[in-house]
Amino acid sequence: MNEAFYIFYQIAMALSLLASSFVAVLAWQRRKVPGATAMIALALATFIWTLGFFLESHSTTLEQQLFFNNIGYIGSM
Repeated sequence: MNEAFYIFYQIAMALSLLASSFVAVLAWQRRKVPGATAMIALALATFIWTLGFFLESHSTTLEQQLFFNNIGYIGSM
């Protein structure tokens, strides 16, 4: 049961990474529209935070976990 939940959780995070990068690309293509710059910043911040959390969950050592936790923290600011 735990392994199935872990796989589902990892797939959900991977889909979130794809969705946030897709939104950032779409907003970049429409960057002349008011609010597009803020949407790009939000999508990139979400991407960085999710990527950090995703890699942190795959880390095997405490040093790696702390490093990727700090990367994710950059995205949350």
